[in-house]
Amino acid sequence: MSPIWLCCQINSVADAADKDQGVVGAVYNVILQLGNPIGIAIGNIIANKKNTVSAFGSALLPGYRAVFYAFAAMAVRPDVAQGKDEVVEGKIEIDSVSTLEKTL
Repeated sequence: MSPIWLCCQINSVADAADKDQGVVGAVYNVILQLGNPIGIAIGNIIANKKNTVSAFGSALLPGYRAVFYAFAAMAVRPDVAQGKDEVVEGKIEIDSVSTLEKTL
């Protein structure tokens, strides 16, 4: 994944004006560093909603499955993560993670 991140950073900095490239690179790195812990926290919240406190081993699979589908939906449809609830071309829109959990 590192080559992909590097290409994304180079492209984002290259599109900025010369005087703003340092700021753009800094913002890109901060967002990259904050995205991982926020994503893990969201995943833990979703998994804990599906699992009991004393669950271990294969009893954790329903929570892992819910997290997988939630992140897959957010990756395919970024507007799901933003909470938009509009209908586009007759497709079913998910307006929150709790609605997504109900569909699982």
